[in-house]
This record gives sequence, structure tokens and C-alpha cells, in this order.
Amino acid sequence: MKLTQLPSGLSAVITRIDLPPALADRLEALGLRVGEDIEFVRSAPLQDPAEYSVGGSLIRVFNTCN
Repeated sequence: MKLTQLPSGLSAVITRIDLPPALADRLEALGLRVGEDIEFVRSAPLQDPAEYSVGGSLIRVFNTCN
């Protein structure tokens, strides 16, 4: 399942990160690591950014794909 498919209020375990190394490194610095639990909290009114809870922190991720 992709992160964008995670329903609100449910959690999942990150099993892989398929991104270019620079972006994967940035997300890892924010706490998104393989094996971590992640929960979709909410999204902004226009669906971007989405807010996730991971490692005891809340992070917001913009979906830049069209």
C-alpha cells in the first residue's frame, strides 16, 4: 500500500521507501524509516499537505505528483 492510500486513523509499518536517494534521506531525517509505525492523521482542505504521526512526531508531506 502506498502512503497516500493509508486511511485516516489507521496505522501501518513502513516496509520500503522507493524514492531517489536524496529524497529518501530527507524523509529518513524526519523519522520515516523502514520498520517504523506511521499513522495518517489528516489532510489539508485541498488534500495537500497530508499530516502523519511517526516516531512520536507529526510531519506534513506534500504530494507533488500530478
